[in-house]
Amino acid sequence: MPISIRRFLVSAFLADVTGNRTAHEAGVMASSIEFAEVLQMLFADIQPELQEQAIKSVIHAKEVLYFLGPVPLDQEERIRHLKRRTGKRGMFVSNRMATDENGEILTAGETTLFIGADLSGAAEAKTPDPSTLGEKVGEEPLISRMIDWFVQASGDDNIVHTSRLAAQEMGLQNRVAHGMLVFNLADKWLQTARPDLDPARPRKMTIKFESFVYPEDTLSFYVQTTDKGHRVSVLKDRGEEAAQLVLEVNVEDLDAEQIQKIREQKTKQVAPTV
Repeated sequence: MPISIRRFLVSAFLADVTGNRTAHEAGVMASSIEFAEVLQMLFADIQPELQEQAIKSVIHAKEVLYFLGPVPLDQEERIRHLKRRTGKRGMFVSNRMATDENGEILTAGETTLFIGADLSGAAEAKTPDPSTLGEKVGEEPLISRMIDWFVQASGDDNIVHTSRLAAQEMGLQNRVAHGMLVFNLADKWLQTARPDLDPARPRKMTIKFESFVYPEDTLSFYVQTTDKGHRVSVLKDRGEEAAQLVLEVNVEDLDAEQIQKIREQKTKQVAPTV
């Protein structure tokens, strides 16, 4: 499926199913498309190693996004480079950027992935005190069919998202929700809690995927103002046990000087893929 069509499907999904219409307007959904493409590149690049280690799945560990300008739905130009992070087995990083027809960088991103046959140790159980996370702005369950719809829209059909049995073989309780799906829910609640924020304003978003979200988990969303912007924390309910942190998003507004510096850095870091 062409990138522009898949991006439109993802944007429609995020707008209509999650209610995150600001993501549709600001181009946040493009990150989900890019992540699915990064997975395809990664598997093609290191397929022999994956086969040798019987590795079946990839988990999103961290994402850093730079939104420097609006990305039209039909914008398909991509320059990307995939490299292995040294010093830590099983961790990979992909740097990428999207440009307009004149070569101006509109978005840039860095994806960190955890790859392994056993994913039981890929996430830590962090249980922060909710009173330290700011204002609770919303709560909602992540229903199973949202994962199914996101698989179809994004093209990310990693078996850890589609098969309960396969996920359990890798040490998980059940199949898991896409990190970018949870992120877009968090972004929706940020925009709901802070309606004065301009979703099209240039910004940096640092997303840390702390733990897994399973179908029917109830998620609570907290927003607090920081010295650089805003932070969104997402906790999942665990009954009588302390709620577990599953996602943290730090949003930082960017000025003209910061935008120029980021564009210069990314131009040096990211090499065109031939």
